[in-house]
Amino acid sequence: MATFYMDLLKHMHLFVRIVEHGSFSKAAAETGLTQPTISKCIAALEKHLGAQLLSRTTRQVRPTDIGNQYYAECRKIIEAVARSEGNVSHLRTQPTGLLKINAPMSFGRLYLVPRVVHFLEKHPGLKIDLSTSGQHVDLVRDGFDLAIQTGRLADSRFIARRIGKNFRAMVATPEYLQRKGTPGRPADLVNHNCILASEPWQLQGHSNHDPLISGNLRVNNAEGVREAVLRHLGIGILPLWSIYSELQNGRLVKLLPKHAPVSKDIYAVYPYTRNPPSIVRQFITFLEEELNRVNYQNDQRRMSPK
Repeated sequence: MATFYMDLLKHMHLFVRIVEHGSFSKAAAETGLTQPTISKCIAALEKHLGAQLLSRTTRQVRPTDIGNQYYAECRKIIEAVARSEGNVSHLRTQPTGLLKINAPMSFGRLYLVPRVVHFLEKHPGLKIDLSTSGQHVDLVRDGFDLAIQTGRLADSRFIARRIGKNFRAMVATPEYLQRKGTPGRPADLVNHNCILASEPWQLQGHSNHDPLISGNLRVNNAEGVREAVLRHLGIGILPLWSIYSELQNGRLVKLLPKHAPVSKDIYAVYPYTRNPPSIVRQFITFLEEELNRVNYQNDQRRMSPK
């Protein structure tokens, strides 16, 4: 029975193409079938219906009155089948279900949340549970599908896919620099109030014998450093993604461009599996495109002080 209806749908499709072309030969050329094969299909369809559908002459093929009515019904059926296939394909490619993500605190709040919102707008059938923390998590134990981390993992249970670069810059506000002066070399930092973070300051092209930097505030996340710098307290090192608009509009100035802070790779980390779930793959691809959509490295040069 299933084969019969599959053949019936094929016969209906051939009948529609013959009516629209007005020719067996043109329908044969389009479908790659021979004219005798098409003639057999139409004969089988007419036998099944018990009615003549086409009026054939040596020059033209025209539908009969019954054929015209059947043609209209066939078009509706074929279009409905095409819509159904399209809907199934859409459901197959659209991510659904729950995606649990862990990310560093500042990156999650300042960068990831706005993009998660955009991703959910594109995929309304998906739910995302985003956890932000300053600690690395055990994805398997804690039930996460994916983690965004800076620096490669050594744990062989997980796959780490590089999705971008965490470019950073040393910055301050024009107001602070007007008050304290602009450092021209790393050694000048000893005369400035530096907003310290959990990681030591590592500058490119400079030795390990840098002057000891100091400041009256230490913050364990980029969000706190950003707020202190924007309030003119001192000089801080921040990821470029967190201060991109402030550098463009002049609220912050980039310092010592030849000694830019050392950058680290950003990785999407997920449990080892031969075929990761579709929602994991699609979100990683989306985030990788977002991270590389703005060329922070080139902007880093363009926004340096003259």
